[in-house]
Parts: sequence; C-alpha cells; structure tokens
Amino acid sequence: MAKKHNTHRVFTHFKTLVKLASLFEIALILGACSTPSESLKQLAWTLGSNEVLLTGKNYQLRSYTQRGNKERLHVYLEGDGMPWLTPTLKASDPTSLDPIMLRMMMKDSYSSLYLGRPCYNGIQPAKSCSKQLWTHKRYSEVVVSSMTAAIENYLEHNPHSGVVLIGHSGGGTLAMLIAMKLSTSKTVPVIAVATLAGNLDIELWAKHHNYTPLAGSMNPMTKPALDPKIAQIHFAGIKDSNIPISLIEGFVEKQHQATLISISDFDHHCCWESQWPSLLKKIDQQIKLHLNNQ
Repeated sequence: MAKKHNTHRVFTHFKTLVKLASLFEIALILGACSTPSESLKQLAWTLGSNEVLLTGKNYQLRSYTQRGNKERLHVYLEGDGMPWLTPTLKASDPTSLDPIMLRMMMKDSYSSLYLGRPCYNGIQPAKSCSKQLWTHKRYSEVVVSSMTAAIENYLEHNPHSGVVLIGHSGGGTLAMLIAMKLSTSKTVPVIAVATLAGNLDIELWAKHHNYTPLAGSMNPMTKPALDPKIAQIHFAGIKDSNIPISLIEGFVEKQHQATLISISDFDHHCCWESQWPSLLKKIDQQIKLHLNNQ
C-alpha cells in the first residue's frame, strides 16, 4: 500500500508541476502579447527606421519612415494585427505581432512610410480609442479619414512627385479605401495601389469564414471603381486559404486598369517578405506600363 501511496503522490506532484508550467507559459505568452507595440518599436530601431508621430483626423498615428529615392513615396499598410485574443475577447493592443510590412519597407529603395492606424502601435491609451476601431470598425470612415489626413499632412512637409499605396491583407483593404479618398486630391499624387493578399470584399470574406460581418466598416467591393488614372496591381497567393484568389477576382473584374497577378507558391504569409525585391520590380513595371498607356 505504501508503494501505491508514494506512486500516487509522485503522480499528483507531476501533474501539479505540469499545470504550473502551463500557467507559466500562458503568462509568458500573455506578457508578450500585452506589449506588441513595444516589440514593433524595438524592431524599427534595430532596422534603422525613424519613428514619426503623424497628425491624422482626431488621432495621432505612430508611424515609421526610411529614406530613399525621393522620386516617389511608398506608403506601407500593415494587416489587421491582433484585433481579438479569443473569438469573444478583444485585444487591448491590436498592434501586429509580426510586422511583415515594416521589414519589407526596409528592403525598398524608394522613400517610404510605414503608416500606423488609429490606436495602433502604442497609441491605444487615448480616451477616444474604442476597441471597435480595431474590430468591427477597422475599415470605418473614421479610420480611413484619419489615415488619409495623416498622409496629406506628411506630404505637406515631405513633398514627393508620386505616391504608391502598398497594403497586405487588411492593409490592402485600407490601401484601396484611402486611394479612393485621395483620387480627387490635388495635393496627394497617388499613381498606384498595390495589394498583397488584400481583403477587397470584406462581406464575401466574412461569409467564406463564417465570421460575423464587420458592421461599421466600409467594403471596397461596394464602392465605385477607382479612377483609371491610378494603376492597380493586386497580388494573390494560390495557396492562400485566408483570402483565396476567388475573393479577389470579382473585385479586380469590377475595376478599371487593374492587374491581378497570381503566384503559385505563395499563401497568406509566405513568401511575400523573401520575394519582396522581385515583386517591387513587378510593381515598377506595371506602373510604367500603365503610364505609357495613358
């Protein structure tokens, strides 16, 4: 009996250790997730990017820049980051844990701006930062207007002859919505929009995944076609299960002067970063072709 008793005690102790280890791991994960904006800031510093605090409409947007060819400005728009911790629990800091667009920006030879969103990148303590702004209203008029104003204010002090908006995933959604706002601007010369695995029909995307619709957000698909003077290059990964190419094709067909480029080995995350220099060359080629055809 004593042997059985000792065995039971050892087993119980082992289970306790496993439980404590699991709780410790969870604590580490939560600790890491609580300050993604700090990780972003550290990454930007490591990569040599300069932090700028831009004034948008009603919000300050923490953004990052890199110097380069001033012939045009490339504006990089990150995906949605981490809006939710669980299906029912909204994140307190939605900043991306994997800022792929920041790393990609640093491979660009053109002058570039990694544009933040309202309440992202460490600005979320502001009183006006409702969690709706990074969940259901992540593509709302409030968000798009603020980001558009920030670009206008940046260019007022840093003029460029042309602007290219580049967005990945949900950043592609914003790239299109911002381009639509700026298409009539006399001060912001948008010449092209490039999306990478862009969520260009948010209603169809929600249905595809059986998600709750993003009430309060604008859908690029239901907006009028973008001014044909602005080149559109939309990249899609054939292996992308998050935003399949079928969700992008309908949007592209509706547009004027839009090019869809499918890439066989790419999914939603691979291999945009590693192949970015070659994709930038394709964007350059498409812009030149577009300008020659006007």
